[in-house]
Amino acid sequence: MFKKKALITDIDNTLFDWFTMWHRSFSVMIENVSKISEVSTEELYRAAKLLHQKYGTAEYAFLLEELDPLLKIYGNKATLLEKIDPAIKAFRSERKKTMRLYPHVLETLKQIKDRGMLALAFSESKAYYSSYRIAQLGLDGIIDIVYCPKDHDLPEDQSSTQLLKVTQRHVLDGAFKKPSREILLKILADSKLNPEEVLYVGDSKSKDIKMAIDAGVDYVWFEYGSTHLNARKEDYDLLKKVTHWSDDEVEAERVLAADGGKMEIPASRIIHEYSQILNFLE
Repeated sequence: MFKKKALITDIDNTLFDWFTMWHRSFSVMIENVSKISEVSTEELYRAAKLLHQKYGTAEYAFLLEELDPLLKIYGNKATLLEKIDPAIKAFRSERKKTMRLYPHVLETLKQIKDRGMLALAFSESKAYYSSYRIAQLGLDGIIDIVYCPKDHDLPEDQSSTQLLKVTQRHVLDGAFKKPSREILLKILADSKLNPEEVLYVGDSKSKDIKMAIDAGVDYVWFEYGSTHLNARKEDYDLLKKVTHWSDDEVEAERVLAADGGKMEIPASRIIHEYSQILNFLE
């Protein structure tokens, strides 16, 4: 085995449980908005999906102030935000409770840095949200560079560049989805790394692991992070209701996931705790 010079880690459902955070905070928010406004949750879901598709993300931070059913009731942004403030506070409270690193993530990344290795992150979440997560999870400066897609349009008083003080952020131009062999190889080239000098860790077989294999990069599959949808069909149904994907994209994602489910990952390449990454760096 070649000496590893860098770890590339996925973020969502690899460093922390993104799905639980999203589902609980979004659900609480919409339920509170529905009670305050007397607009049904189903109508709010339909309006949310339109905005999510407009901005290309299912976690648009400025969603409520642009929802048509609410603007029709309250007339303007200022009044709207004042009336639904309890829902916003409920969202933030639930997000704070559920945005937690998986066990041993911080200690493992610190040990990787102590070995003189680079710690890189690669996410499909847009720059604003990826940056926010790294900052809130206490990883600013622990992660050396985060790679992520460019932002949607942000309000003038908001900027994702304000969120990180030490971690560098490399925004990838154009729309992309994992698995992208070309982008992974670009990440390696930026740091003058050869594929055999890198270890990649992610939760998705069909995206992270396939991408690493296609690029000739050593990998470990963080199976624990892939279990977030097990026995949670109803929770996942909510994500499908408000997804930013088109029907064609949903079908493509289903096919990709089905193909990934057929992938045979050697038992020696499966980890259940993040700290087990260190076993592959000896």
